[in-house]
Amino acid sequence: MKRITSLILATFMLLSLTACGGSANTESETNPDAAQQEKHLEETTPADQTDDMGSAEQADDMFELNIPLKHIYISYEKRLKEKSQGATELVYDTNDALVGLIYDNEEVYTGDLWGVADFFSEEFPENAATSSRRSLTPPIKVLTSEACTVNGFDSVRFTGTCSNDGEWDCHVYGYSFIINDTAFAIIGLVSAREQDPEMIATIDARVDAMAATVRTEK
Repeated sequence: MKRITSLILATFMLLSLTACGGSANTESETNPDAAQQEKHLEETTPADQTDDMGSAEQADDMFELNIPLKHIYISYEKRLKEKSQGATELVYDTNDALVGLIYDNEEVYTGDLWGVADFFSEEFPENAATSSRRSLTPPIKVLTSEACTVNGFDSVRFTGTCSNDGEWDCHVYGYSFIINDTAFAIIGLVSAREQDPEMIATIDARVDAMAATVRTEK
């Protein structure tokens, strides 16, 4: 009788343990899904915030040039230096190369888009101060030009040269625009005698980047 009672008790305990094990397994199968969803939320939320912060940081790394009273804005890197020369804003990071924003002070520009580079060809070299200039001799001689659209605005992209005291030709590259009845151009200049191809490529890329930010709203 004792033996039978012991067997019944042992069987009852075994069944109880099996039931507990089943509950544990069920819990472990449902919890991972919940944990997975929580983990997914944790991973996606910071990523979205990081993207927003990244955009803000990128904006914080830029300065804004604007043409007074004309609602025309252009951005450039903060690390570059800026200097005003009348109606020309110069932006540079070496003494031998720069990018200039030059604009017409008149109320309304009456010329056409193709004439903008020629319109500024006398004024820009005189205002483009760099350490290696001796006497930048106007005009800019436009060598090539082509119509293009930049950030939704009609433009003419051009290449050219201007003389440095008659001793060597300086590389010139730029874009000309007419927006809000205002003529302006973004012009890159490499004034050093060596006319280093790497520096020319750097200045051309900077002109492209600045032109791509042309807009009529901040």
